[in-house]
Amino acid sequence: IKEGEQLLRAKAGDVITVSQTDTAGSSTTVAHTVTADELKQNAQRAVADFQKALPMIPEDTPALKDVKNQVLNVLAQAYYKAGDLKNAIATLEKLDIADPMPATPDAAHMTRDVLLANLYLENGQLEQGRALLEKLPPAAITDPTAYLNIGILFLNKKNTADAATYFTKAINMDPKRAESYYYRGLAEVQSKKFKEAKADFEQVLALAPDSSEAHDAKQLLASLK
Repeated sequence: IKEGEQLLRAKAGDVITVSQTDTAGSSTTVAHTVTADELKQNAQRAVADFQKALPMIPEDTPALKDVKNQVLNVLAQAYYKAGDLKNAIATLEKLDIADPMPATPDAAHMTRDVLLANLYLENGQLEQGRALLEKLPPAAITDPTAYLNIGILFLNKKNTADAATYFTKAINMDPKRAESYYYRGLAEVQSKKFKEAKADFEQVLALAPDSSEAHDAKQLLASLK
């Protein structure tokens, strides 16, 4: 378990010290920058470590059950970092059955369900992601990314009303995040709410004038005149 956790801690670009052995058998330490490919390989190795560990963990006591649930939680993260979104989702779903949200929601369970909702959305499972987000307490959502993701999925399905609703939630949570205004502006253009769209695109230019969204917003503003 510890080996698997260590493999997941590194991030792309991190400089780590590794040992290298030459042909004479001498060992030296050198600095090494972690690459994205190595991260994926590390995650795959971590998955294998956790899969080996899980059957060895008994469930005789609440404490041991808690350990097993913690390993499942980290296994889901390892699957995700290894590029296996389907198994990351399946593992969190299994964990939600084994360790459901308590009557009084706590931070750990809310964080886990927000993660699962985001994975649903990333996997295109709009209704599952929406249902999970809607049943979470308002305090559970601390980052507008989930609202942005679900709004974009609705926008892609031409459901501009629901898309705008979630983009507005994202804006209310973080009024300085330019991309939320950009996407709401796109929804408003599709709904022919051109006045509101212009106001949102102008907000993008004010908040992030050098962003790719600002570049597109300028062109859209020109077309709305």
